[in-house]
Amino acid sequence: MLVTFATEAYADIIMFGDVALTLLPVMGHSATEPGAVLAKDVPAMVIA
Repeated sequence: MLVTFATEAYADIIMFGDVALTLLPVMGHSATEPGAVLAKDVPAMVIA
């Protein structure tokens, strides 16, 4: 499965499903329903 992150400000980002489903809860979002990641939330997706 592929997951596409889309925004009007940048080109779409496509990730393999297992990677995207790992990132979504880290960012505080549900992996079961579509949603939006706001620009202010992007730093939270950086995994150190």
